[in-house]
Amino acid sequence: MKTVQALISLCDRERLWEEYAKLCDIPHDKMDIAAQRFYGFIDTLLTTQIFAPGDNTVFCEPIYNEGRICYDSVVISASDVKEFFRPLEYFDKLEGVSPERISDELALSLIEEHSMLIEKGKEILGNSKAGSYPGYIESYAYEFEPWNEILAYYVPHHIIGSPEQYIYAAAVLYEMSFFGYDKAAVEKERKELDESIAEVEQMKALPSEEQKKHSHSIDEVFEELGYTDDRTEEEKERDKFKIRKDDIISSLLQYREMRKVYDDLTCDMKYFITERERDGTWYHEWAKGKHNGEAFWSDDSILLSVETMRDIGLYKFLYDVIPNYDKYEDAVIDKELWERIKERSKEYSMQIQECIAEAESWVRETFKEYDAFTIIGQ
Repeated sequence: MKTVQALISLCDRERLWEEYAKLCDIPHDKMDIAAQRFYGFIDTLLTTQIFAPGDNTVFCEPIYNEGRICYDSVVISASDVKEFFRPLEYFDKLEGVSPERISDELALSLIEEHSMLIEKGKEILGNSKAGSYPGYIESYAYEFEPWNEILAYYVPHHIIGSPEQYIYAAAVLYEMSFFGYDKAAVEKERKELDESIAEVEQMKALPSEEQKKHSHSIDEVFEELGYTDDRTEEEKERDKFKIRKDDIISSLLQYREMRKVYDDLTCDMKYFITERERDGTWYHEWAKGKHNGEAFWSDDSILLSVETMRDIGLYKFLYDVIPNYDKYEDAVIDKELWERIKERSKEYSMQIQECIAEAESWVRETFKEYDAFTIIGQ
């Protein structure tokens, strides 16, 4: 997978600025100055020497709130995803269902199932993992981390070249610039955070009675601020359910995104390779959408070598199944034709069946955005 630094380099900076500016509260008369400072920030990041990336991966958690989706950029461990992620039937059954179509009744059902998972998580993982459940992947904030470490974080492969590429890049840059465009400011905030953590640890070491002297309940804070809650009990329950419904929809969206990341990290293909594995040009590129005849070797394509196509008999298979197929020309495959290809593959060798099955996950994701894909000619 590509790093954050590579992702930034792939983005058009003006379009990236437009996406980034949506996240910032910038006065209209300051936009031009802010844009120039942002471009300088980008130049700095692109010339920064980065650390070895390890397995840290940026992950944009979709947050659903009052009918809108925004993104909170966090970091996850790729090894944790590969080891602990589990498919969840209660979310998978909603494949293709948009957040707007989730009724109060369905949300209530999901909330109940989610609560059962949390309880199961306590049994298996213990109370120290409160809120976790089998398959849950813990994430971490990273705005205090050094830039040369963040720039080395991996970006999920399915993001590169996708409609979410700019959303992802802008969300990461927002976290990196949370304390401004000055690296020294980030280091200052990190030092103050470390001091605050040390103070909290000292307080936690005190006897419980002493700890109470240094803490305040939420009711005490509200009273000090002069806040009073005038809602009726019915209104409180309604507002509570609305918050829980938004939370469960956010969890569904986050699960869908995490599943894509899991597929990226565990895609151990036998026949196909990805663009980052390509060595030379002796491949047939399977490209998303109808190919324009100009751009080649896209990051979101998958590739089959000419040798593989020949050795497993895929050329003959495609000649048999696709009308007027020519290996030297582009072949556009729509949903109907793909279903026919899958069905006919059952009549051919195990290698053909495995190859077609291996492409299924990529094809399924492609059809969510496009009406077809293209097998580019030799």
